[in-house]
Amino acid sequence: PYLREKAIIVLGRIGGIEDVEKIRLAIKDDSPLVRKAAVHALGEKGEGRYVQDIILALADENIEVRIVAATALGKIKSKEAIEPLLLTLKDEDIWVKKAAVESLGKIGTENAVKAIKGLVDDENGMVVCAALESMAMIALQGKQTIEEIKPCLVKCLSHNDTEVVKVAASTLGRLDKEGSATEILSLLEHTNWDVRAHVVDILSDIKDNFIRSCLETHLKVETDDLVKQKIVEALKDK
Repeated sequence: PYLREKAIIVLGRIGGIEDVEKIRLAIKDDSPLVRKAAVHALGEKGEGRYVQDIILALADENIEVRIVAATALGKIKSKEAIEPLLLTLKDEDIWVKKAAVESLGKIGTENAVKAIKGLVDDENGMVVCAALESMAMIALQGKQTIEEIKPCLVKCLSHNDTEVVKVAASTLGRLDKEGSATEILSLLEHTNWDVRAHVVDILSDIKDNFIRSCLETHLKVETDDLVKQKIVEALKDK
């Protein structure tokens, strides 16, 4: 298996069209190492003609093969992959689910938005973060309005996972910086210093007298030295 895996890797890098058939056959190899290498090699080709081969690998019994397959489909960005990836959102493994969410965001389709929105309530914070970022990608491609996903982002500002809160705040700041300032400002009272520091970084890019006043007021009550320093630096630039 080890030698077959390396052979597939080499063929993927330097092989010609005639060698692709050998790579495609390797997707059915007994070894997950070889199957994973084959899926990755086809994904690196970046051609739509191999999408169906990679889609089949989404049902592989090996988790790593499924992760590579879901990731590869995002690189190819074929519309054929949308429905299979939507089904993969129900995968029992969070890493497979995360890869599928990220790929749907890269493909960018309104059809995926409803399913991705549902993952905002997922029990795993990493999956929630991936869902927020994918919706943002779709919005930035102009296939979804900011207002459609804004309620999901605002909802996640009160999430119990601080990483989710930070991603939600960053995404709001990226998509609708001034329009979301009020929601983001409320996080200056967050119990976690890292969240507060992150919020100051986002607000520092908004040139607004009201934001400046809020930062000045908060500086008087802030207890963390790093956050204080960030506020002082932000005020210098305003």
